[in-house]
This record gives sequence, C-alpha cells and structure tokens, in this order.
Amino acid sequence: MTGTIVLTACAALAVAGFASRRAHRAWRRYRGTRVLTCPRSERPAALELDRSYSALTALIGPPRLRLSDCSSWAAGQRCVGECLPLVAAAPDAHLVRSLLDRWSAGKTCALCGGPFSNRLGGEFGPALLSRDGYTFERSVFRPEKLPQVLATHQPVCWYCHVVHTLRRERLHVVARPRTASRSPARN
Repeated sequence: MTGTIVLTACAALAVAGFASRRAHRAWRRYRGTRVLTCPRSERPAALELDRSYSALTALIGPPRLRLSDCSSWAAGQRCVGECLPLVAAAPDAHLVRSLLDRWSAGKTCALCGGPFSNRLGGEFGPALLSRDGYTFERSVFRPEKLPQVLATHQPVCWYCHVVHTLRRERLHVVARPRTASRSPARN
C-alpha cells in the first residue's frame, strides 16, 4: 500500500515538474516587445503578449497566445489578435532585439568604422546615429516607430555612442587637450 502511494506521489511530482517546466519555457519565450505589421491597419504595431496566460495554458497543452497590449489599441483599433498567427509561426523574429540585430548585421559603426558588433551584450547597442549627428539609444523611440527610424539612421557601436554622448553633454570633461608633461626649464 505504501509503495503504491510513493509511486503515485513520484508520478505526480514528475508530471508537475514537466508541466511547470513547459509553463516556465512559455513564460520566457513570449516575453518582450514585438514589432510587426498589423494585418488590420497595415501599419507597424508594437505588441506585448500575455505571458501568464501562455504559461497557464502550457500547463495542460501547447501554449496559447493572447495580447496584453498593442500600440494600435491606442488609436482605437481594438482587435482580436489577427497578428497572433504571425507571432506563433516565428516567436523570436518580431522581437525588437531581433529587428535591431537584422538591421545592423554586416554593417560597420558609422563613427569608428569598425565592424559592428554588440560587444557588451545584453540590452546595449546598437545605438542610432541621426542625419544631424546625434546618437540615441533605441529606447528613446517608441517600438512601433522603429521601422521608420531604422530607415533614416545608421548603426553606432555602444562605445562610440557613450563617447559621442559624453562629448556632446560634457565637453569640458572629455575634450580636454592633452599636453605633454613638461618639466620646468632649468637654467
């Protein structure tokens, strides 16, 4: 009798562990802002998925998708998620990070000319260089505006962006002239 209880408890724990792993994977996979062309308005839209809903549905089967926010909703275009099949087909392809990686792939830094790479990893880079010579972090632009911004800006490595920003904002700190150390003249 106790063997059956132990076996049943172990089986229940294994099923619970498997289900919780699937839920956690779904919760992580569907995080982040995505930018895609809205099928209804045919304009770029930024959307967020309801990760909790995806995780809960993954407990009992394949994860289902549901929108938690969409930039088109602010314009009064409430929808039922006609874009969700696009996200389900390629969950990572529409992430803002993926959009930036595709845009900067194979390009060189517009300021230093070095091969472009995300040397610092994580949330850094690429920065964007406007036609008037200012550099910006991607986060200053609303995600749904990124396709337009990327068409008019050039990629800049994170190091150049930081130096360029310091020169612009704190010229007295960064641009001090270098002087050779001179010893006083001895007579």
